[in-house]
Amino acid sequence: MSFAIGESVGPYRVLAQLGQGGMATVYKAHHAALDRYVAIKVLHAAFKEDPTFIARFEREAKVVAKLEHPHIVPIYDFAEHEGQPYLVMKYIEGETLKARLARGALTIEEGVRLVEAVGAALAHAHKQGILHRDIKPSNVLLTPDCGIFLADFGLARIAAAGETTLSQDMMVGTPQYISPEQAQGMKDLDAGTDIYSFGVVLYELVVGRVPFSADTPFSIIHDHIYSPLPPPRSINLKVPESMERVLLKALAKNREDRYRDVASLVAAFREAAAEVTPGVMAEARPATISPSARTPAPPVAMATDAPFAATLPPKAAEAEKPAEARPKAAPKEKSKGRPWWQWALVGVVGLCGCLFLLFAAHLVRNAGQEATQTAQASAALTASPAGAGPVVTPPPATPLSPTSVHPTAGVTDPIHAAEETVATHPGDADAHLGLAQVYYEAGRLEDAKAQFKEAVRLSNNRPDVYLRMAEGLMRADDPLLALELLAPGIAANPDNQALKDTASGIMLLSVSQDGALAVYEDYQNRFPDWAMPHVAASNYYIQHGNLVRAARELETARKLDPDNPAIHYTQGNLYERRGDDVAAVAEYEKVLADPNIPGPLRGLAQQRIDKIHGTPLPAVTKLP
Repeated sequence: MSFAIGESVGPYRVLAQLGQGGMATVYKAHHAALDRYVAIKVLHAAFKEDPTFIARFEREAKVVAKLEHPHIVPIYDFAEHEGQPYLVMKYIEGETLKARLARGALTIEEGVRLVEAVGAALAHAHKQGILHRDIKPSNVLLTPDCGIFLADFGLARIAAAGETTLSQDMMVGTPQYISPEQAQGMKDLDAGTDIYSFGVVLYELVVGRVPFSADTPFSIIHDHIYSPLPPPRSINLKVPESMERVLLKALAKNREDRYRDVASLVAAFREAAAEVTPGVMAEARPATISPSARTPAPPVAMATDAPFAATLPPKAAEAEKPAEARPKAAPKEKSKGRPWWQWALVGVVGLCGCLFLLFAAHLVRNAGQEATQTAQASAALTASPAGAGPVVTPPPATPLSPTSVHPTAGVTDPIHAAEETVATHPGDADAHLGLAQVYYEAGRLEDAKAQFKEAVRLSNNRPDVYLRMAEGLMRADDPLLALELLAPGIAANPDNQALKDTASGIMLLSVSQDGALAVYEDYQNRFPDWAMPHVAASNYYIQHGNLVRAARELETARKLDPDNPAIHYTQGNLYERRGDDVAAVAEYEKVLADPNIPGPLRGLAQQRIDKIHGTPLPAVTKLP
């Protein structure tokens, strides 16, 4: 369920929705008795499948609520509203580290102060026997008065504590920052897990990119388990050898080889940072495709004239250029269309929502390469020199945590800048798309939709405009709005497979979202000959325990597209839920029998078979 704006939830009055992910929705609320604003985080309804979840939720919330530290977002309260459990946290105004890095690199001094603060928060929690399990830049909050907070402590722990389909199959963690032991589904996690994820954040601060980046979550997870860490100095020669040693130790594959505790890591980082010439930490660098990806990686551009690397190029200067003078993206080789099921079915088994939704933007970008080879770079989304090669754009500020994300004091108002760009170039679709993005980030949803529709009109329904819109919304954990706005693009471009593949993936990544079913039904009405909206609806019903409706939707999908491999996999899940393991194995074996079905999906089917037979595999194995 969702809370309505203006609704009273216990003593709290809901004022606005701040964000929505795969596990929870965040609201801003006011506590009248104490006259203070709070953030309310409510876990999605799918978790209530487990009849013991409320008790588990309360138990875990009590543990997490005991954490009191100046750099940890405190939990004030937890309760139920109409059977839906929720957490109440401190409301913090500021921005995430993710958003801060999108604006430019940290200075050495800022980096050390941030590492010390986050490290102190982790060390305090570890002394209480509590792990974070999902350390990443979007969970680090920065306030205008230089405050630093680690957010979402225990949310992953609470979500994974139940016995629902969602929690049982959920791999807690975010692909780019996940530890090898988390990726393998190990249960005996310890402080070394947080040290590894924290080490990935440090790697990103120092080098300018995460160590592993690929075109599927499975490829990234595979690399965290099996692939050697790219040496920082192989990417950026300005990284001192002492700092490289710190990162290599923090990111060792075996827990025993990492730092014994967070304090030791922080001390080593501080000592290595003292050897760095004062300046910025590192600019954002192009992310090479990981060793397990199928597409060859372009060479990484090297900077040689800064302590670690040069300062990020200013976006504002690029935005001021006339549309015809802006650098165009270098022509890209048309990619071979990856079937959507190569990555989307991760969402079916619980690897969905905020755990992987952010990464889905990268997948959308890859699908978009089919739609355009020479689209202009958006002034609001990219700012790369001509000929510099493909650049992974830093994500925009998004309200993903218990905070309202506002521009830091002294930073140019992005809305004003984007509006000026549109005023200067009213016929430029990219300018309107950029304005739509900043309106969306500011909570001006209707204005954002209007600007997006104008961008579509000016581009004559160009597919890449829809795909870039979807990318931005997936970054912001808003898959349902992405689907809503993609639908007209699919109707206007019925032969564009990239649009359909993107929507297919988003459907399956959103099955745990409140309101998802209404979106799937709208797609069924718009596109009566398309099986995927029915497959998505079937998975939605499976997650919500309505197996009769799930079977009905799956049968409709089978009539429309009998060779769709997702149907066999979903049918196997349905049989499992009914307790018919023999029939489930038969369906999974149909997936295994088709050599044309991608390895990741066959790997998932094999895992389900092994689980039924009582010999579960690790969460990720080397797949063909």
